[in-house]
Amino acid sequence: MSAADELTAALAEECARHTVEAFARYNAEFRAITRRAPLRFDSRDLRASQQDAIERIGLYERFVNQTVAELRERLGSRSLERALWRRIRGAFAARITEQADPEFTKTFFSSISRRVFGTVGVAPDVEFVATDLDPLADIHTSVGTNTYLNHGSLSLLFEDLLGDVRFRSPWRDLDGSIAHVTAEVRSHLRSRGELAAVRKVEVIRSWGGGCCCRW
Repeated sequence: MSAADELTAALAEECARHTVEAFARYNAEFRAITRRAPLRFDSRDLRASQQDAIERIGLYERFVNQTVAELRERLGSRSLERALWRRIRGAFAARITEQADPEFTKTFFSSISRRVFGTVGVAPDVEFVATDLDPLADIHTSVGTNTYLNHGSLSLLFEDLLGDVRFRSPWRDLDGSIAHVTAEVRSHLRSRGELAAVRKVEVIRSWGGGCCCRW
């Protein structure tokens, strides 16, 4: 390998590492905002919840733009050199194989390369395309759930469910909340033409303190 090739390889590795680190910072900040959601909900701070939602939406764009600017500064006159970007792409792919969510990390890289080149359509040599992405490829763990069975009364089922939800402040009207949820579920099922009774409700336990239900 010539000295020029060695310099190019080192530059590609440096840019790949920088992009991986940028995504890690984005992910950490996104999670920090998300972890505030239970506290916002518990304190009924709607304004702060809305601000957090706006911040989450803009966060990805901010990190992409910032990383693009940093890479352009580092690459200088070679910013649009496709052969170099192919090497950056390869070095990046090698670095993220052990990450928890490599597929989303690839999307982050593609957002950057598309912004750099102003790509319209697809450019598989310098970005990751659909055939490179499998969002479920690295999911090997089961999802933690709580299951609530219907023993003859849907309202009692939701009483058990809501009774397990822990907030810092007490319920203002637990009975009213149970009645509201029960009525909403029944209305939703009627609108879908569902005639069978609800047998159970499964609640996904999330790390952020929220939940997702299915029945």
